[in-house]
Amino acid sequence: MTKEQFMMELEQSLQGEVSAYELSDSLTYYRQYFEDEIRNGKSEEDVIRELGSPRLIARSIIDAHGNEGAASGNSGYEDSDYREGSYSNYGSSYDSERGDIESSRQRGSGTLQNAGRMIMTIIISALIFFVVLFLLRALLPVAVVIIAIVFIVRLIRG
Repeated sequence: MTKEQFMMELEQSLQGEVSAYELSDSLTYYRQYFEDEIRNGKSEEDVIRELGSPRLIARSIIDAHGNEGAASGNSGYEDSDYREGSYSNYGSSYDSERGDIESSRQRGSGTLQNAGRMIMTIIISALIFFVVLFLLRALLPVAVVIIAIVFIVRLIRG
């Protein structure tokens, strides 16, 4: 199978099953994925083998969008086709800089990690602020006295 055959089968499998926007978005995503992977030195065959069946990808996309475009609710796929492979292709994002696919589960945990980091940053910033504020309040009277003494000594010396 070639890239064009893969894309054609994916498009045919999605046609009438999802909205026009989702169809276009999905095709754009996989075209970009192919381009990035080929640019990174993979062959079309390697990319296709990595992605798996375009029908299974389409099935995952359709399921994720609740058959938005289907009037009858019948996607034309037999149950045996549905059970044949992994459905991890949909719900993934491709990072062209790192050259890998990140699943939505990984993205979700990354979001939680980022939220945790943000909360820790806020807490640490607040602690630093209050420590500096405390030091300024504690040292300000001392600084005023030292400045006054230095000023008096300079006046006496001339």
